[in-house]
This record gives sequence, structure tokens and C-alpha cells, in this order.
Amino acid sequence: MVRAREHFERAIALDPQFALAHAEFAHLFHLLGIYGVMAPLEALPLIREHTRRALEIDPSLPEGRAMLGTAAMFDFDWPEAERQFRLAMSHGAIAPRVRRYYAHYCLLPTGRAQQAVEQYRLGLREDPLNLQFRIE
Repeated sequence: MVRAREHFERAIALDPQFALAHAEFAHLFHLLGIYGVMAPLEALPLIREHTRRALEIDPSLPEGRAMLGTAAMFDFDWPEAERQFRLAMSHGAIAPRVRRYYAHYCLLPTGRAQQAVEQYRLGLREDPLNLQFRIE
């Protein structure tokens, strides 16, 4: 994770307009927070900061919308989480992690387990080697 942080910082320094680098940097802070490497209350502002920067560059970036939805879930702001994940899922090609986070951080906590399972099944069909979709 230390090396990942260095690489994201370098990518952003080389191209500050690289929206996906900002969104993935936000995702790194999400991982640091949920794995206990960083206090979640310290990670959440960094998640929001880098996600907002990504969305300033590309307002439709699904990875950015998914990270804002995830941050909203940690605030128990279910309408905002739903809104952000709907925006993230409105694109033709959906990245596996966006689909997984929608299922895990929006559908399951709001009691829509069957819909979450369907998202995992779709993800597994689209990315059969992705072990994270095999948790149903």
C-alpha cells in the first residue's frame, strides 16, 4: 500500500488531470481505512478530497461515483449512496469493483440481498477469474 500511494502520487504529479488516478487514490485511502492502517475518520476526508478532484475532471467517472457512494454509506446517508451508485452504474461498461461495491456497500446494507447477489453473478459472468465475486 505504501508503494501504491507513491505510484498514485507520482501519476498525479505527472498528469494532474488524470481523473482515474485521483479516483484510485481515493480507493487506496478507502482500503487503508477499512484495513485499519489509517483511522477511518482520517481516511474519509481523503477519500472525498481525491474523489471530488476526479469528478471535477470527469463528472461521469464511474469509479469516482462509486467512491462517493461508498463514503456516503459510511455516513449512513443511504439516499446519497444510492444516487452516487446509480450514476456509477449508468454507464455501458461497468468496472468489476464498481459493480461489487454497489452490491456490498449499497444493496446489502439496505436489505436488497437478492439484487446484490444478482450483481455478484453478473460480475462473475463478466470477470470469471475475479475471486471477490465468489462470496455469495
